[in-house]
Amino acid sequence: MSLEQRIRRQPSMTSQVRMALCEDIANGTLARGERIVGERLAERFGVSPTPVREAVAGLIQDGLISETFDGKLQVVPLTRDYVLDIFAVRSALEGLAAELAATRITASDLAMLSQAIQDTTAALARGDYGVYMTTDTLFHGLIGTAAGNPVLARELQSLQVHVAYIRGYAQRHVGEHMARSHQEHGDVVAALAGRDPIAARQAMEQHIRQSGERIAQLIEFEEERERFIEGGNGAAKARRNMP
Repeated sequence: MSLEQRIRRQPSMTSQVRMALCEDIANGTLARGERIVGERLAERFGVSPTPVREAVAGLIQDGLISETFDGKLQVVPLTRDYVLDIFAVRSALEGLAAELAATRITASDLAMLSQAIQDTTAALARGDYGVYMTTDTLFHGLIGTAAGNPVLARELQSLQVHVAYIRGYAQRHVGEHMARSHQEHGDVVAALAGRDPIAARQAMEQHIRQSGERIAQLIEFEEERERFIEGGNGAAKARRNMP
């Protein structure tokens, strides 16, 4: 391979910074609503300010970073409406992917999905949620690929920064919502195995809509808990200040 070919295959510095930023947002290193300061990021990543500015500009365009009324940049707040809006679009796109995959997915890919479902069922029974997280990524990625539609694949990829952000939040809150999503994965795989496009689409759309509702409920619960804690701290402070 020539030097020119190797250079072309290497991600640009802006792309590398973008990937690092997306990863930090997804895993919570950069928290929802946290202010984005380009100089600090450049120092942290060990790069010049230029690729950071370009990466941030791209994520602003994608809607993962937003600008406040006073011109400051922040990770877009993770709210109920944000999750439901993203998952409404995701439901339509992945529903179509499942419909197309029902007649196109290979027997080997179906066997891989079925085995992953079985392994995850056993893992969840022993309280191992890590296997579910791996299966979740495999499940959605494999069905999207099996759909065999490059236009759809590009649309799904454009949504991925938001899906990864929301998924990262959900996976930091292990619990029953994961078990319920896993059951829905099984329903989709059963429809694919039956080569039923309509059932596959309906199962996938229902899974993503219900998953979005569960995550929205997690957010509401956490916000309510934070308000309760803040209220308790405020009351305690008021009592200390009483004469």
